[in-house]
Amino acid sequence: MKQLFKHISLILLVALSGCKDQSEYRVDPEFEPYVTQFSAEAALLGHSFNFEQTGLIIEFADLKDNKAGLCHFEKPIRIEIDKTYWKAIGEYSGGDLQREHLIFHEMGHGILDRDHENGFLPNGDWKSLMCGGDRVDGKSWNINYAGERRTYYIRELFDENTAVPDFADPVFRADSSDFKNVYFLSFDSESKNDAGWSMTDVASHKISIENKRLRFESKSEAAFFVLVRPSVDVLTDFIFELDMECQTNDLNAQSGIVFGNNEAGYESLEYFSVNKRNSVFTGNRNMYSFRVELRPENVLKPNRQKFKVLKQGGRFYLYLNDRYIYNFQYENTFLGNSYGFLVPPGATVWLDNLRVALKNSNQNMRISKSFENDTFEIIEEKILFREIY
Repeated sequence: MKQLFKHISLILLVALSGCKDQSEYRVDPEFEPYVTQFSAEAALLGHSFNFEQTGLIIEFADLKDNKAGLCHFEKPIRIEIDKTYWKAIGEYSGGDLQREHLIFHEMGHGILDRDHENGFLPNGDWKSLMCGGDRVDGKSWNINYAGERRTYYIRELFDENTAVPDFADPVFRADSSDFKNVYFLSFDSESKNDAGWSMTDVASHKISIENKRLRFESKSEAAFFVLVRPSVDVLTDFIFELDMECQTNDLNAQSGIVFGNNEAGYESLEYFSVNKRNSVFTGNRNMYSFRVELRPENVLKPNRQKFKVLKQGGRFYLYLNDRYIYNFQYENTFLGNSYGFLVPPGATVWLDNLRVALKNSNQNMRISKSFENDTFEIIEEKILFREIY
């Protein structure tokens, strides 16, 4: 029925257009590189388009209801892009790929005549960059659109029968043996060797030891990144693991682990987090939004969660409560050695057994360029975990 309505609407619009140029080409210069890229990707997959001859209109608009883009099935196809959203995503790391994703999605509707596709890959990723429309169990539309995943999503855009990619294999394929601790905080006492962070009670937060766990109480409306810097470079193959319990009244608040670099001018902190709605997230502090929201079944516990990240080769493998759930390529090349945890605004968290391990602990550890001794840092920041429109 939807397709029939679409074609009837197109006939009526053509009939009412009178002398309108049905092959008009009018694309705002900001969108032109993405249209060119669409044609180039299409050509690699055996498709040929010449929009300057057949017509295409892509223009800015002030869209309502959190719409990022809107495709009008006119002659020629006309696409509107929300100006505020376009500007916002361009100010963050990975914004160029998010802009490409948006243009490709709308051209998928208008040029390839594709409807929304809301299926999943075996690992929980959306099957297609054409996902959208009515929400599926409230899950966000965020897509991890980079590297090998971008390659897959573009192929699937032009061919719905594209094979399931290797990265979507739900079975763990990395070797996690022979990793030995090089850094460990037990939180059994207030001793620096046990607790790491100094016990303090200030206006924004309080740190203490409670029942042999580190207790961090936030008194702030901002989130906290609480970091330690052991001499283990994030470019080295490593395991970072931490038990964490979070008490918060906000069902959407995210708590979890962070790792990467917080050196001035080179900040790039990854996060792996959960909320009270049984959602799991991965993202980067520099990005407009999280990469992806996952909904693994029977993984999250009511209270205490065990987070673990294994980095091997150029890839991160994520575990929750000793169960492998996701992997993605590591794209940052900055040196850095920050490891820690994320505390939501106004929340209290309890930590246990923070460890960093290296494969074959006799290897020469790569030491971050500025930090040769362990240092501890607490960052208070109003971070927003936005959803993609």
